[in-house]
Amino acid sequence: RLAGALAVLPKYFDGAHVTVYIWDNATMGESLNIEGFYGSGSLTVRNDVSGRRPTVNDIYIGYCSGIAINVLSMRAAKMQVVKSQNVYVQACVFNITGSGTNGILTNQSDLIIDTCEINAYHAIWAGANSNIYAYACTGDCTYALVVRDGSVIRVDTTRPYGSTSTAQGGEVRGSASEAHGSGYTPPPVPPTQTVQIALADSRSHRASPDNQWYAERLVGYGRWTPNGIWTGCMRFDLSALAGKTVLSARLRLLRRNGVGGSSAETITIQTYTSPATLPGGNTSGNAPVRSGAGASATIPRGVATWMDVNPADVQAILGGDAVGLCLYTGSTGYGKCDGLGDATPPILEVTYQ
Repeated sequence: RLAGALAVLPKYFDGAHVTVYIWDNATMGESLNIEGFYGSGSLTVRNDVSGRRPTVNDIYIGYCSGIAINVLSMRAAKMQVVKSQNVYVQACVFNITGSGTNGILTNQSDLIIDTCEINAYHAIWAGANSNIYAYACTGDCTYALVVRDGSVIRVDTTRPYGSTSTAQGGEVRGSASEAHGSGYTPPPVPPTQTVQIALADSRSHRASPDNQWYAERLVGYGRWTPNGIWTGCMRFDLSALAGKTVLSARLRLLRRNGVGGSSAETITIQTYTSPATLPGGNTSGNAPVRSGAGASATIPRGVATWMDVNPADVQAILGGDAVGLCLYTGSTGYGKCDGLGDATPPILEVTYQ
């Protein structure tokens, strides 16, 4: 039927404009082959005025010169354009599955792809000196754009979702955001959960006069004049959160009465990257290496208090880029917080997906 309608047309167009209409939503059971037309004017194959897309098996446009070839509002598995110029494809949908498949494949051709949806392994493959302008296209592919052998694909507004591959002088020009096709189902958003993680270990280090890790498990911070700065370290076992994304975190601390000033103090909660294992006993050794963006918190004395922790710091611990959390104040303030084995040890609360 479709082949017969095209067979009666002359190959040479002398300025004529011909449109072949396909009944809306029809399934033709054959491919659309447009081959060997030349001259001037145009040949258009499209749906009728209903706006629904008829379906053909494949679309092939080959060896057409001078004449404008327009394919509008069709549905097919794939399209190939060979040695043809002035090709315009609009509002078509291409769906083909399988590794290595091509939604639109060109060879030595010039064409415009306008608001088409292309779902294939390769959405658009431009080979051998083709020039393609792709406007507002969508789809889901492994490779959205493959450009070879001196071809150029110019993208505008949106392009199918997938990677880009260029070689042998092929280029992608312009700028377009990735856009999924109409059949795309986004993956389910994992539920948000909150867990409280008990302290696994804690120690404190004093920089001077002894540069020493202390045996007691308290979590100290600040400077106790005339002694050096204390840094308290806390390690939490986050293995249950492997593969999760940290959304927020907070830390519960109890700053002991009778140590340091009575007023609330501002501290920094950071990560530390070494030592990998907190030393035991009263052991000489270097201070912990602090890292991370950190978060400032105000801690009163004698009251168990929840303080925000930078979620990026907890994510760093989870990813193996840090060992644990530490308390630090520089040269001001001083205090001791309960640690492992005390009545109110630190607890890390993490909200994650």
